[in-house]
Amino acid sequence: MARRRYRGLVALLLAGFTSAASAGSWPTYAGGPDRLFFNPHPGGVTARDVGNLHVKWKFHVGGPVTASPSIVTLSVPGEGRTQLALVSSWDHNLYALRTRDGSELWHFAMTDQPGSAYPNAGSVDVRRVDGAERVLVAGGETLYAVDALTGREVWHFDAGTGCGVPPGDCGFGGSAPETNEIESSPIVADGAAFFGMDINENGIDGKGGFYAVDVHDGRLLWYFDVETGATCRTLPGDDVRRFDGYHGESDLGLPAGFLATRPGCDFDRRGDGCGGVWSSASVDARRRMLFFASSACGGSANMLPYEEAIVALHFDGTPAWHWKPRMVDPNDLDFGATPNLFAIRVGRSRRDVVGVGGKDGTYYTLDRTGVNAVSGVRWDGPDPSGLPYWRRNVVAGGGAGGIIGTAAVDERARRIYFSTAPGSDEDLFNPQRPTVHALDADDGAIVWQNTTEPNADASFAPTTAIPGVVFAGKDVGGALRAYDAATGTLLASLPAGVTLAAAPAIENGLVIVGSGSGARGPDPTDPAEIEATLPVDVTAFCVAGTRGCASRGTPR
Repeated sequence: MARRRYRGLVALLLAGFTSAASAGSWPTYAGGPDRLFFNPHPGGVTARDVGNLHVKWKFHVGGPVTASPSIVTLSVPGEGRTQLALVSSWDHNLYALRTRDGSELWHFAMTDQPGSAYPNAGSVDVRRVDGAERVLVAGGETLYAVDALTGREVWHFDAGTGCGVPPGDCGFGGSAPETNEIESSPIVADGAAFFGMDINENGIDGKGGFYAVDVHDGRLLWYFDVETGATCRTLPGDDVRRFDGYHGESDLGLPAGFLATRPGCDFDRRGDGCGGVWSSASVDARRRMLFFASSACGGSANMLPYEEAIVALHFDGTPAWHWKPRMVDPNDLDFGATPNLFAIRVGRSRRDVVGVGGKDGTYYTLDRTGVNAVSGVRWDGPDPSGLPYWRRNVVAGGGAGGIIGTAAVDERARRIYFSTAPGSDEDLFNPQRPTVHALDADDGAIVWQNTTEPNADASFAPTTAIPGVVFAGKDVGGALRAYDAATGTLLASLPAGVTLAAAPAIENGLVIVGSGSGARGPDPTDPAEIEATLPVDVTAFCVAGTRGCASRGTPR
């Protein structure tokens, strides 16, 4: 999946925990479990005044910020109700920033994992668990639960050996480097934290997978192996804090005989560097289902059912259905974006669908049941190629192209918005065009594209939308671009660093976004490695003339 490309690169009340979301919050990647990247009530930011956005504050960090901020309002001791933006940086810190002025409430230091190309790429999920506010965040191959008010660790889980057991030591070199990495943004439902693990196409060893850990204490509940389709479940009383699909029992600290005696755990554990999951999951609480997308190895035959596929799992980890657009892929056309969950009109009926774009430059829309209600085509039928209600190709795509960033969906306007990446590493300064797209949600028709934009730069960033405005990143030049949602007219271009691969969170009249990108690797002279270590700013924009919108400079 072109993991060394020069680029930056994501309301449930159950079981004693709740979302920390309230009116005026954005507590998880893309705003909520549907992963729509759309805020219908953004405060004072509108299409009319987006051109009057200016910098309210900047917060300086020591490495790229490719995660979208999560925004919540909490009761902070000594301060009262305080709105916070929680954002991770590749400097291996999670920051809790007061949105009123960009000052730091606390930061949480995560261990730097050698061998992680995108070390802190995922956004956080903020939840109330056992009466306390918790932040779920990933760094390297480790998922942490952090106290939201103090920044202190509550528990952690390693999607691998923890990088301390030869020959599973983490790194880019050596005989068997461990490159497990959680690029997926976690999400909480049904008492569990769900997330994917990528292997970054480590051809020496390894394979990716998908996890559920207990949100209360971080114990493994189940693991879904993308290569084999097996779901490994722990038993009551098991206390598993390290796990993946290819290391042995001793390397993972498991008791002898564990894999042979736990349901579904005796699967083929040979690693081939494939089966990664860098997509985050979306959650359908009513159906008790998760949706994510997966990758394969570049140039592979791609014959395994769950590789380079859209995957639906039940909350207990058992597969519901899966679908893939092609059986053979020599062109590295993975899925990396997170599925959107929304409804479309199919004839006179309303159907709940899952939609997601791929590196082939195509957005796909499928029924959440895995059955096309019009044609009757089933995911497990003799020819499932016709399963989507519609598919729309907008660019040729490629190893570093197509739809890599998650789309935004405005269900009321019946629109899907997304940007597309360059195409290949060589296309960075001459990308496949057009690069920003709006589709009709019901039939996939192209509503507009940025064909008249003089510098129609590509983007690896997810797209964020509010009523009337679409915000897209910019790979070269580091601007946050704002488009008229109805016509595609460029309304504003806001400077935000050198490269912008993150999506903004738009809340309470603020547009908050990080900057920077890159890819860490073994060569310190590689431009992507150099970029991956450069300090950047988190920037908050506000509308000039609105209450509290005064430039405060750089808090840190």
